[in-house]
Order: sequence, then structure tokens, then C-alpha cells
Amino acid sequence: MKMKFKEMKMAILGIGAALCITIPLAMSNSDKSKDNNSMNLNTAEGILLQKESIDKIIDQKNIKENTKDFLSPIWNLEMGKVAYENNDKDGGNKYLTKALEGEYIESEVANEIVLTYFFNGEYYRSLEVGEKLLDRYEDDIQLHKTMIMVYLYNGVNEKAIDLINKLGISVKYNLSLLNPVREYKTLSPTEKSQKLAELAEMYYLIGKEEKAIVTLEQAWKYDYDNYKVYDVLSRMATDNRENTLKNISRRQVDVQTEQENNKGLVYNENMYKMWLAKIYSLSSKSSEDAIYLISKLEEKYEDSINLKRIKATTLLLNGETEKAMEELDKLVKGNENDFTTHYTASIMHYLTGNYDKALDEAEKTLELNKDYEDVYGVLLPKIYTELGQVEDVEKYFKKSIEKNPISVSNIIFMGSYYDKSGENEKALYYYDLAKAISPENFEVRYKIASTYISMAEKLSYDIYNKDDVTDREREMVTEYYSSALKSVYKSIELTEDEPIAKYYRMASILHMKLGDSEKAYKYIKQAYYLDEDDILTLNNAGVFHILMNDDTFEEDENDDRIQKGVYNLMKAYKGINDDYDEEVIEVITKNYKIGEEFAEKFKNADDNEVIELPKGFQLLY
Repeated sequence: MKMKFKEMKMAILGIGAALCITIPLAMSNSDKSKDNNSMNLNTAEGILLQKESIDKIIDQKNIKENTKDFLSPIWNLEMGKVAYENNDKDGGNKYLTKALEGEYIESEVANEIVLTYFFNGEYYRSLEVGEKLLDRYEDDIQLHKTMIMVYLYNGVNEKAIDLINKLGISVKYNLSLLNPVREYKTLSPTEKSQKLAELAEMYYLIGKEEKAIVTLEQAWKYDYDNYKVYDVLSRMATDNRENTLKNISRRQVDVQTEQENNKGLVYNENMYKMWLAKIYSLSSKSSEDAIYLISKLEEKYEDSINLKRIKATTLLLNGETEKAMEELDKLVKGNENDFTTHYTASIMHYLTGNYDKALDEAEKTLELNKDYEDVYGVLLPKIYTELGQVEDVEKYFKKSIEKNPISVSNIIFMGSYYDKSGENEKALYYYDLAKAISPENFEVRYKIASTYISMAEKLSYDIYNKDDVTDREREMVTEYYSSALKSVYKSIELTEDEPIAKYYRMASILHMKLGDSEKAYKYIKQAYYLDEDDILTLNNAGVFHILMNDDTFEEDENDDRIQKGVYNLMKAYKGINDDYDEEVIEVITKNYKIGEEFAEKFKNADDNEVIELPKGFQLLY
């Protein structure tokens, strides 16, 4: 059975989102017989209970604009959303302003008002309104998360960091909410673990990954089976797996050293094993390593739901479908009321192509926890896309941001979703949002570059197939490639201390597209130096050696560059395995055959014979 591992392997973690489920109100017959004008419009349920449009609700309930209910914050919020959806910006602002004038605004509504301004491009207005609401809702963690995003997007980084530090202080002093003056209720170990994991996610957002890992250690010690710890690790690994693994490895060494020097730290090897098992379980390439670690942990942590979740998904990624489903069945039967269990079941059913069952399990997840963001931003859009129901995808994406505005990996996934579907402008919107709230995130710069490349190639194809090409169209192709190069340069700059080969590989191709073969060769050499076994880099290096002009190379390189080129193509071909996409395999196989044929001609040619360079080579970004 062919499963969608390549697309979803990084979503198995808990990259996330959450679906806005309307909770129906239980109404007795006597409730139903009450006068319709007394309908409670101060709650989301009161508004959203009706499936009809707002205009129909007004008509059916005979609500007039001057009634008290009509002026309720939730009503005006919903009216504002409808106005924005109909491109009525003035109307949207009018109703949101009315919502803000209400005597009492639920914190959830206050948060939605800020997000509605933000989603509709009124970024500074969202900042203004949000700051005023922060004074009123000092203890609301959701509004604080939203404002961290809003501050970062508007470039007010210091205030975002202040909010994060404020949360850090509250957790340090074991307080349940942010304001230590108003709230003295202490946290349970699980609650404290949750707060620490959320704090770690915030540290990661602002580029403090090492501090995030230390904070996750603290969270794990309070509750080793807290799903949030593993979700945050997954998001970090989704953004950059190798960097996350390196930082965890460094931390292990530091803790061992400090323990040996009697500095009070205790090295817990099992904690790191569980973390690595989670990260390894995200890819079929490392699933065997995950299974090995799980076998070492199962006896000691036999009650760990997260370890059982990891085991089931890892077996599936490793191609052991029957065993995986047996593990899933045991997991669900033993933990019917755990929402993460149903979330895992939904993902596994999705991966095996059972989309109706996947949807059913996703809905069960939300029945148990309607705020779990890891359902909205990835899982539901994936499922509904496969079911041919793509109309509401944008709604789920926005709900994901509402539930967790600081989950950059979710926002990046949204960009990737639109990029794959060819909606480049929407992709750039979400990538730019991710870049703004996480400026140190080098992977999102790479994805932005990829989108500009798609735009350039799409326009190039259109130009090739039309007769009346304008100079402006040709200029736009160059501009798109230049924008891509600028963005990937930023990725290279941000990873200068620990370079990543694929950024140099992309820069190499872009330089060639822009007509600078010397820089193209320089960057492919750097990519090769960083990872001599990467088959995409080997493919490109092979093509470059065969096709580039002699002037591009040093004198000693020219003597055997054809042989080097063919050798690299052969090495790329021999490195193919099932983990690579079909397109990559097809390109490398074709290039290898072209290279082999050319090498044979070159070898058998007379000394003075002119040999035409081969055609049909393709490069891989």
C-alpha cells in the first residue's frame, strides 16, 4: 500500500491547528418557547447556533439595530467579519469598533477582534486595539500569544519579548496566570509542565532554541508524558531537524559535564532518548532508530501515552502497517478519553488513505479538546482536500492561528499548502507572516525563495507559449529570480555558523539563471563541500562539470572535468532510494543516462573531433 509519507511525515508530530466547532446549546422545550428577542447574543454559541447567514438571523429574530442584544460585542464581531468577507473594510471597522464599545467583552471575543483586524491587513490597528485590551485582560494567555505575534509582525520586538519574560516570571513563581498580584492559585505539576512547554515554544519563536530546550527539560521533569513537550520538539524539528538534533546533543554534553562538576544538574538519559525517538519518528529515513529507542524505553514508561503514539506512527512509517494498526487499536481502546490518541488515529488513517475514518477521528479529537490547534492547520485541510472539499481550508488555517498564533511551523505549512496548489500569492502571504514573527527562521526564507522560483518558471512557461511577449514580462522573470536569490542569501547568512548545503545549491542554480556561471560554480562547490553524499547536489555538480565553459574552472580542474561530471552523476544515481520523490528519481536517472552516453562518445572520439555537448540535463533545487 502506497502511503502519503512524504507529504505528512513531519505532520505526524503535532504540527498543528484546531477546528472551530460550534458547541450546540442544550435547549429544553420551555427554552425554545421563549421570546426570540431574548436570544443571548453575548456568547459565541448564541450567534453561531444558527446556521443561516447573519441577514437571515436578523430577519427571523426580528432584531432591530437599536436593541440591546444587537449591540452585543459578539454580534458586532460577527457582523464585522461578514463585512470584511464582502470587502467592506469601512463596514468591518465600524462593527468591530461597536464591539469594542460593549460594557462586557469576553476575553475570547477580545482576542478575535484583534485577530480579525490582523487577518484583514489592518496590522497597526490590531496593535492599537490589542494593547488597550491587554490592560483589561492582563491574565489571558491567548490574548498574550496573539499580541506576541502582532508585536513581532509590526517590528515591536521588545514588547513581544517583555510579554514572554512576563510569562516566564509567572511560571517561575508557580502562578496559574500571568498577573502575580491578582492570582495566587498554584499550578499542579501537569499545569506547570504545560506552561513551561508553552514558554519554551515562545523562546524558540524569538530564536533562543537552546533556552527553549532547557525549558522543555523542566517541563518534562514535571510531567514526562505532557503532549505539549513533544509537540514543541516536533515543531522545532519540522523547521530544522539537524539543527534541533545538534542542540539537543550539545545540551546532553553540557548536562553531563555539569553533573560531573557537581553543579546540581542530574543527567537523565531516558528523557533525551524519548525526545530523539519522537524526532526520529517523523521520517521514514530514521524510523529504525526510533523503533530501537522505543524498545529501550517501553518497560520503564509502559504507561506513557506519548510513547505508545510514537510507536504506532513509527511502525507505520517503517512499512509495518499491520503491526502499526494493532498498536493503534490497543492505544485507542485503552485511552478513549485522551484527545491526542484520537489525533494520532486520525493521522494514521489519513496516511493509509482512509479519509472518512480520519475525519471521524479528527472530530473526536475536537470533541475532547476544541482548542487543540494541531487539528486545524494541517490535518483537517489535508483530509478535506483529499475528500474534494477545499472551500473551508482558509477558515481552518485562520482558526489554527487563532488557537496558537506563535506556531510558526503551522503558518509555514499553510504557505506550503498554497504553494503546492499553485496559489503563490497566498503562499507568500503566510510565508511573510512567518518571516515577520520569526525573523531568525532561515527555513522560511528558503521557502519564500522556492515560491519566487515557481512564479518565475510559471511566467517563463507562459512566455514560451505565446507570441506577443512584452519586455515587462521578461523583466518580471528576472525580478522573481532575483527576489529568490535575495531570500536564499538570507538563509545562508542566518546559517553562517552551521551552513546548510541546500541553500548553496539553490543559490548556485539562481546565479546560473541570472547569467553568472562563475558564481553558480562557486556555490555548487560549497554545497558539495558541505554534503558530498547529497544526491541532488551531486546531480547538479555533475551537470555543471560537463556543461560549463572552460573559463569557469581552474586549470587543473579542466583536465578531468568530464570524468568528474560523469562520476558525480553516477554517484547520485547509486544514492537513489525510496525516500526520494519520483520526480527527483526520474531526473537523476535521466541525467545519469545522458552523462554515460556522452562519456562514451567523449572516450571514443578522435583527437580533433568536435563533440556536441549533450542536451536534456536538468538541475534540482
